[in-house]
Amino acid sequence: MYLEGVFGVFGWVLGKWLVVSNQSHLLCKILKFSTLETCVFLLPKLLPMSSKKIYPVWGTPPRLVKSAKRWYIDYKIWDVIKNKFIRRRHFKNLEDRNIIQAEGIRTRLQMALENGWVIQPEQAEVVTLHNAVLEVYDYKVKTITSPGGFKTLKNVFLPWATKKGLANKALADITKKNILLFLDYVRLERQVGEKTYNHYVTDLGTVFEHYVEREIIPTNPTKKIKKLRVKASTHLPFTAEQRTAIAHQCQQDGYLQLLLFVQFMYYSFGRPSELMRLRVGHIKKDSILFKGTETKTAKTDYVRIPPPLERLIVENGLRDFPKDYYIFGQGGFPNQEPAKVKTLYKQHRRMLDRIGLTARRKYTMYGHKHSGVVALFSVLTDYSQMQVIQAQCRHASMDMTFKYLRDLGLIFSAKGDILKKIPIF
Repeated sequence: MYLEGVFGVFGWVLGKWLVVSNQSHLLCKILKFSTLETCVFLLPKLLPMSSKKIYPVWGTPPRLVKSAKRWYIDYKIWDVIKNKFIRRRHFKNLEDRNIIQAEGIRTRLQMALENGWVIQPEQAEVVTLHNAVLEVYDYKVKTITSPGGFKTLKNVFLPWATKKGLANKALADITKKNILLFLDYVRLERQVGEKTYNHYVTDLGTVFEHYVEREIIPTNPTKKIKKLRVKASTHLPFTAEQRTAIAHQCQQDGYLQLLLFVQFMYYSFGRPSELMRLRVGHIKKDSILFKGTETKTAKTDYVRIPPPLERLIVENGLRDFPKDYYIFGQGGFPNQEPAKVKTLYKQHRRMLDRIGLTARRKYTMYGHKHSGVVALFSVLTDYSQMQVIQAQCRHASMDMTFKYLRDLGLIFSAKGDILKKIPIF
């Protein structure tokens, strides 16, 4: 009792000084950094004092919410930097669901707000757009295998934002209008396709969501931005004659790693980005493992190794290298460091130009995956064998496989002859 009286007097004196010296912002520090017990002890002495209100107070007092999951106090507090009210929830010391203690905390929060408790500049965490992109990029580098999209934000989005005077703007102040201006820029001036446009929307949304989840900004301005409808693939599959020419030209130019790379794509239906991260240990006895951390769909799955691909694996002694080596490594053979993507793509483009396939948007690296699907489809004898294509493509449903084949023009062209056999009415 004696100690409580001593600290009660101390609390009253501290409260009086805070009010008289107009230092009510220190109350915020007490509430933020002190234990709840300290705040509960001090507030009855400190808060009833009258003070000159500098900032607005939300009209509705803090509200105790007794949700089934957990109790909390919902309230709004003025943010000096954002110049608006911010919704907050207080959870601490409400675990016991004690109504008397909860009402006491709610009352003290209300008194604190009425006496000038606000989020001061020194308390608010201000993140600029520039720093946000770089921080999320660094975070993704450490947590995912291929942060390629975020690297594009560094190299394309940030220079644009700097030019427009947005880079040093607070992340919370970036609007949907700002994002749409950038998307218009990449669509009209850089002439990116629908998929790339949608990737920008997704990656920018990830940056903002990173800070929304951490309660640093209130909203994600990309939430209501519609993605573009993606047209059917323009990556043309290569014909048998073109594949022969490609193999011959790769051997003549000494692009042996490139040749093996496109052959892997042709037989395994792997995407270029997936094959670049393929390691020796992923090649099993009869199958190839594609790990979810390195695939487009984030799903781990296996594909079978066709006999021609098995021969290539044996001829190149791929299983003899250390299991953590990349299949397509630097120097043209399995290595601890992966080959440079740009090198393979430049070699591929150079090789296609030499054999006369100069339509850059039609004949691409990705076309070798489609070529393998077309080739396998051509040897099917009935539709029940479509499950082989579904499994090799790692599609979750046959509907996905049918759509994929229709985009390649296969369903009705290669196997449409069955319509000629329909019985006469």
